[in-house]
Amino acid sequence: MKFSYILPYYDNERRKENLFYILEWLHQNEHKAEFEVIVVEQGNHRTLSPDLLKADKYIFIHSNTAFNKSLCNNRAIQLAQYERLVFADNDILINFDELIYAINQPFQVVSPKKNLYDLKQNEIPPTNGFPRIVPFAGGIFIIDKIALKSIGNWNEGFVGWGYEDNELTSRIQAFLSYTTINNKAYHLWHPKAIKDRILHRNNIKLFTTEESKIKMEIRKRKLLQK
Repeated sequence: MKFSYILPYYDNERRKENLFYILEWLHQNEHKAEFEVIVVEQGNHRTLSPDLLKADKYIFIHSNTAFNKSLCNNRAIQLAQYERLVFADNDILINFDELIYAINQPFQVVSPKKNLYDLKQNEIPPTNGFPRIVPFAGGIFIIDKIALKSIGNWNEGFVGWGYEDNELTSRIQAFLSYTTINNKAYHLWHPKAIKDRILHRNNIKLFTTEESKIKMEIRKRKLLQK
């Protein structure tokens, strides 16, 4: 099954290094004929050269605001050639055969990892570290384009880091068929980002509001089924 592999990006030197590492990993993959790679950069100026990127499609979103991962992902959906979509942070590694296995599962949404491991600086998989808990739609996951559109795509109200994947997870698990594959994924090292506290609080408030809406919609649908 062919698929589109989507990588959102916001400029940062260490994250750029990780992005290039991931692009090289994808480019050299034996399954490369089966998928396209889409990189979406957001910022007040371009920091990536389309000619030097090992990606099939490059999108630049001019913006003076903080990173909006949902905006980047929604823009990529518009250009995605294939129905099956893989959304991944630009610093996530996974065994590709296991990813292909997950992509071919008969569910609208699949998380190809049960555990996400943080790698230390200059460390490569595997690692003996402890897994980090992430949302179902965090790090990397697979979804059908039509299914994602049916629940409203990514919520672009989340600005800055955090909670956009929690909120999408809630909608996926409420309204779509999904499964998790018992695999490991790995998170490349980079310095911790400094979160904007105001944006982070706003995201928490928005998540709480959206969670309430989802619960109300679930109750409404149950009533209609009676």
